[in-house]
Amino acid sequence: MTWKYYVGIFVVFFLIGYGMSQCTMSNKANAGFLEKFSSINWEIVEPKYYKVEAAGYDFRVYEWKNKANKNCTVYFAENGSGIDCE
Repeated sequence: MTWKYYVGIFVVFFLIGYGMSQCTMSNKANAGFLEKFSSINWEIVEPKYYKVEAAGYDFRVYEWKNKANKNCTVYFAENGSGIDCE
């Protein structure tokens, strides 16, 4: 076996390990490889930005219109999460 074989094996295991760490060990509000891959054909919606008064560092709010044409809001915070559709 040549050195190219061992380099190839190393690269494969590195990529597998990196992918698994991105998918399974992420506890932050970001998408891992599987989430990105599973939503590759989804429609892209232009974001709207606004200020939200909140305390803390881990706080996110998302809004969208559902299929029934209702405005939905979901929030994720350190102390919990919630969803509301009007």
